[in-house]
Amino acid sequence: MAALPAVDYLCKQHSVRAFAATHSETPPLVDYLPDGSYSLKEGAPGFGRAVIRFVRTLQIRNVLLIARWKGYRAGSSPEFHAALTKTVRELTNCGAKVWIMPEVPNFSWDVPRALARAALFHMNPSKLNLPLNAYFEQIADQEHEFAEAAGLGVIVLDPSKYLSKGEIVPSSDNEVPIYRDFHHLAVHGTTLIRPMFQPIFAQ
Repeated sequence: MAALPAVDYLCKQHSVRAFAATHSETPPLVDYLPDGSYSLKEGAPGFGRAVIRFVRTLQIRNVLLIARWKGYRAGSSPEFHAALTKTVRELTNCGAKVWIMPEVPNFSWDVPRALARAALFHMNPSKLNLPLNAYFEQIADQEHEFAEAAGLGVIVLDPSKYLSKGEIVPSSDNEVPIYRDFHHLAVHGTTLIRPMFQPIFAQ
């Protein structure tokens, strides 16, 4: 849901119609039971199956999977691995090209609040940036999951190329917060990752 403004902008720019199937704390996977307080819980498998039927019926050509993957134990859970593999295969069997975006860098603090506090107390806002290596450590246990998915024909996108500058991930861009909390991009932040989605619209 946090990335939708970027996709919506490109859809309008290219005169393409798209559909979003989202629910809080519920990954875009089939046959996976999330346990988050705001998740669909036991309703999640049915939701996933409905999306697969929708893709097949409308002959959707491109499907983009985005989540905060660590919330579903990506890279450390056999259940997650099985669900991701099954999802990719079923979407591919529907004739869709599958794209996956790894989660964006996660901060350890609420970015807008921290930036406001820094401005209030005349602190250096650069101290609120995240080392790029810290992001790579965050997703290290997920890399083999996405590498295997790429072996199934999935195209893996890389948000770090668009959210980093040199060896850091800035918390703001031209004094505007990039995040709306510690791991959801703000609308301004989504403008930075728009180019990452352009290849989906290339055809």
